[in-house]
Amino acid sequence: MAKSIAVSIGHQPSEGPAKVEEHFHASKVATILYDFFLAKAFRTQLFEGSLVEKTQAINIFKADVAIEVHFNALEWPYNPERYGSGYEACINKGSIKGAYLAQCIIDEFYDKLPFDKRGTGIQEREDLWFVRKTKCPAIIVEPLFLDNPLESQYLKMSMGYATIARACYEGIVKFLI
Repeated sequence: MAKSIAVSIGHQPSEGPAKVEEHFHASKVATILYDFFLAKAFRTQLFEGSLVEKTQAINIFKADVAIEVHFNALEWPYNPERYGSGYEACINKGSIKGAYLAQCIIDEFYDKLPFDKRGTGIQEREDLWFVRKTKCPAIIVEPLFLDNPLESQYLKMSMGYATIARACYEGIVKFLI
């Protein structure tokens, strides 16, 4: 039986001005990632909406893995004097499977993205609804900082979104095998 993959788009434009841009970019990556899984005959579904609605729907879907795509920004509105850098993956604190999933994706980011991870690249958190309330191993990816001029330029490259999606896809496949 095919594995079930839940792909979630982070944030909603209704959450405020900073989230409109993040949602735009996250939806592009999530849609490409969803298409990658469909093309390889995975049972997959794309999720959007409130955190409560999404996690409930993912649990009903009985996903084997759930990923939510986000992008970071240090300050809003944009401050050209101060911005963050790097990528990370957030998991529920203490999740062994989540940690392995995160490491698989971080390894792919390391191989495919032209910037460095932040710290360990994996953040264990207790306060993130998505990774805490989703029953399967779940991860939130933050591939780059939208307010970082060098990193945000990556999304203007012809393969920027697809490369991020490909790294997520390959990391999840590695986790599943």
